[in-house]
Amino acid sequence: DLDRRLGEAIGGWHYSAHQKESTMKALKEWYQCPWEASETGKIWIPEHLKGGATRSRRPEESIRIAFAWEPDAKKVVIGFIGQHQENTKS
Repeated sequence: DLDRRLGEAIGGWHYSAHQKESTMKALKEWYQCPWEASETGKIWIPEHLKGGATRSRRPEESIRIAFAWEPDAKKVVIGFIGQHQENTKS
């Protein structure tokens, strides 16, 4: 349980394995990052670590690290580090 273990190791941090598909498709620029090995030259980054006020969408109260596991390269691709990503509710 990555979320539980992360919270125990770093208080106030949480893990989420996904973003809503509708949000990712509507705001591709926030949920994709360059990845030359893919057919489109981009990779989706649906997983994220979140710190700060977990229910807040106010940028000054939260931080996100969005990433994806790239199985062919056997690497974690970090595609976003910053304040809360845009979503359909913000």
